[in-house]
Amino acid sequence: MDTFTKLFMEAKMSTSEILSACKSLVKNGDEKASKFGQGLIDFYDKNQSFTPDQVSGLQNIMKNASFQMAKKD
Repeated sequence: MDTFTKLFMEAKMSTSEILSACKSLVKNGDEKASKFGQGLIDFYDKNQSFTPDQVSGLQNIMKNASFQMAKKD
């Protein structure tokens, strides 16, 4: 499997999954992560889609900084 195919397959999420993750990030993330999540939501509202790079960025946060997604007490 070539690199492009791996990246494309890894970045594949449903729109509802992406929006749900973005909302969690806005609510629970630090300032930078929250702005990123809100930016994705705003982009979707305007364009009714996401770019693969945006989804990959979100997945990177979900994998490597999952604490950004966690509910705060």
